[in-house]
Amino acid sequence: MMTETDERFMKICLELARRGLGWTSPNPLVGCVIVHEGEIIARGAHLRDGMAHAEQRALLSLIDPDFAKKAGGGDAAGEALDNDNATVARMLDNDRIRNIAEGATLYVNLEPCSHQGRTPPCTEKIIAAGISRVVWGDKDSDLRSSGKAKAILESAGIEVQTGILHDECRRLNDRFHHWQKYKRPFVALKMAVSLDGKIALADGQSKWITNEMSRAYVGLLRQEYDAVLVGEGTLQADNPRLTVRKDEIARFAGEIAGFSRVDFRYRSPCAIALSREGKLEENSAVLAAERQSRTEKSVIVVTKPEFSDAVCSRLKLRDDVAVLGIRHRPTDGGYVVWDELFARLPEFGIYSVLVEGGAAVWTDLIRQGKADKYYVFVAPKFLGSDSISAVKSLELGTLEGAPQMEIASIKRLGGDLLVEAYPRHN
Repeated sequence: MMTETDERFMKICLELARRGLGWTSPNPLVGCVIVHEGEIIARGAHLRDGMAHAEQRALLSLIDPDFAKKAGGGDAAGEALDNDNATVARMLDNDRIRNIAEGATLYVNLEPCSHQGRTPPCTEKIIAAGISRVVWGDKDSDLRSSGKAKAILESAGIEVQTGILHDECRRLNDRFHHWQKYKRPFVALKMAVSLDGKIALADGQSKWITNEMSRAYVGLLRQEYDAVLVGEGTLQADNPRLTVRKDEIARFAGEIAGFSRVDFRYRSPCAIALSREGKLEENSAVLAAERQSRTEKSVIVVTKPEFSDAVCSRLKLRDDVAVLGIRHRPTDGGYVVWDELFARLPEFGIYSVLVEGGAAVWTDLIRQGKADKYYVFVAPKFLGSDSISAVKSLELGTLEGAPQMEIASIKRLGGDLLVEAYPRHN
């Protein structure tokens, strides 16, 4: 039976899980706490793909409180330890862990893994530690472990409670679940609009419609996603860098994500620039910007196949920049064939894409049914009918044909609102 205490500790798991933003893809974001007699005695988070899982970190911190600082903390020695999964596995086989953890409750936002991967099964280590109760919020989508932990733990005499804050836990890892189910990148649209749905004045002025806190939250979203994509209209009009703005996030980190400045580890996404004929200039901000990208390529230029060789030659590309020649549709505005583009992105370690504009790109993705999530930042102002709308004509014949959304959350960001929504599939 779920209690307020279970919810309280699960919320802490979710906060810990967010420490891995930008670093765990394609793995999920996971946080864990171990509780004895109502007090937290250990915490852990999955901080980087391939490294120790949250449950393992929490168990190890019982005997080495500085483990979290040593492993995944950013220094070379720590990363060497965290990459040495064999050493971590041996450290977990320690009677001292059982002496401390026996009879305790372990909370984690995602079902513990039960398969041997780069790290040992978490269920195995939980049983060995003498944990008496395990509570999680969401089911794992990885078929190697999905739905298996409950039976394994209960057969060892451990009480199991599932579904605590399920919706919040599920949304945190929507990108992970999508990849596991469909094996294609998760695509989210980010819009900043006025109350009447406008993104700029008639002459293109758009800086700034939303406030500073909203813009800081956009930086946080860029941290979450593997890549940020913009169309050539946005490239020409705004000349964006598409990097994570550290100063903005640092100023509002506590309010928008519960981070302290020390907790947050910055990392910029790969920038995907759409340019049909490869007219992107060598000195454009997206190419010139310094970025600590999480992927092998920091910038990907998408053009028509017949222009790709010329673009490579003209831009004198660095090793961290790639040009992709992708077919464009002969009709419907001549936009890229999205399925072909998205199918190529995992080759570059890209499993999620945040589409930041512009209106023509958003509209085409909506019409083609390729958007998996929406972030709509709404500023309390009107721009008028002569201003530029976020979404162009959808050529609807009836209201029943309008794309329907399920609103997941509404957040207040100073005077602005952030609406998060998912497509409703009939």
